[in-house]
Amino acid sequence: MEIGKKIRELRMWKGLTQEELAERIDRSTQFISTIERGLAGPSLETVIHLCEVLGTSTEWILRGR
Repeated sequence: MEIGKKIRELRMWKGLTQEELAERIDRSTQFISTIERGLAGPSLETVIHLCEVLGTSTEWILRGR
């Protein structure tokens, strides 16, 4: 599964909107949308921050494990 799809799945499972997730990682809603649609990939720093907010490991986001 692609990184953006994993992020979307976790965000929805946590009951967060794109806007809420964007606020928590200090990014724009458009940025979250772009990542979730697979149009751009997040930096490693952003992946780490997303994992902290979404309560998952970087390994799961990056490798699916």
